[in-house]
Amino acid sequence: MPVLSRELARFTPYQAGCASVPAAFIPLEVREPDPVLVYWQMRTEGKSLPQAIEDIIHSVADLVPGRFMQQEILREYVGPAAVPYLLRALAAPPTSDHGVDVQGVAAQLLGEWRVKEAVPLLIDLMHRARLWSLRGTAAIALGEIGSPEAVDALIAAADLQQDAELLASVADALGYLRDARAEAALMKLLQHPDAKVRYAAAKAIESSGTFRILPELEQRADQETVESVRRALVQAIERIRGQ
Repeated sequence: MPVLSRELARFTPYQAGCASVPAAFIPLEVREPDPVLVYWQMRTEGKSLPQAIEDIIHSVADLVPGRFMQQEILREYVGPAAVPYLLRALAAPPTSDHGVDVQGVAAQLLGEWRVKEAVPLLIDLMHRARLWSLRGTAAIALGEIGSPEAVDALIAAADLQQDAELLASVADALGYLRDARAEAALMKLLQHPDAKVRYAAAKAIESSGTFRILPELEQRADQETVESVRRALVQAIERIRGQ
């Protein structure tokens, strides 16, 4: 309990008028107990591994401000053993108001671990989730997995989706793929009226563009009126030229 009490004291809700850095990003001192491990041991005492994993996943819906700790537990101490449970949580989250947070954690981890079995669920989430942020998380996870089905789904989403926030995430995801098939979709997103979509597309092209699109990129850079987007295009052009 002293370890967890000290950890809680680092959070803004417990500090009067003082912003804090999330404790997951504060390096441990020599011999300092890891609060994430302590929380895992306390929370799961006397439980089987399946019971413990289920409890940690579903507790995300009950402890949203501190959900990074559950996510770190699943990432660092449970690992791929959590995959079947995360797939279930993605498909059938808790019915509470924060069930979407459980889906968000599940999508992030399944994407990081490149779990191909999650692709159909993530595609459905990308198109149908109530919150655009969760739809964006699903798109990013698809980009991290990078299976042929994920690539096809992201390219289709670039054509079909109208929401600018989601399209920016789709562009980011297409950039992760480094797949030549994504090039045409990204070039189309460079014509989007929303600058954040154009910026995300330009950054994605920087990582995956080829010589054949240089003339069009140069034309886009000359015509671009938003300075941040123009700089991103110039960087993409320089990167492609330097290949």
